[in-house]
Amino acid sequence: MAEAEYAKPRRSERIRARMAIVLLMDAEEGEVRSDGETVELSQHGCRIESPGRLSQGQLIQITPSDTPELFIPARVVWVGAPASDVAGQAGVEFLQPFTPKA
Repeated sequence: MAEAEYAKPRRSERIRARMAIVLLMDAEEGEVRSDGETVELSQHGCRIESPGRLSQGQLIQITPSDTPELFIPARVVWVGAPASDVAGQAGVEFLQPFTPKA
């Protein structure tokens, strides 16, 4: 999604940030884990890339690969359409604003 496509102002500043993550999702066969990476990050959410199958409205947990004890609950807001410039990407909203501890 290009920046110009966003009609509403953002609640918090987004920064480009590549960080390895693990996505945890519930599925019929139990909990599914999928590796991924952040593309952009803010206090209220992030844009991610992942081969995992995500759907709009789905509840997930995000765990930074370098901090496996941290679980960030989130909701998938949008999923990139196949064959688009955001294929394989998704926008997620944190269920509670995230403030990293110093």
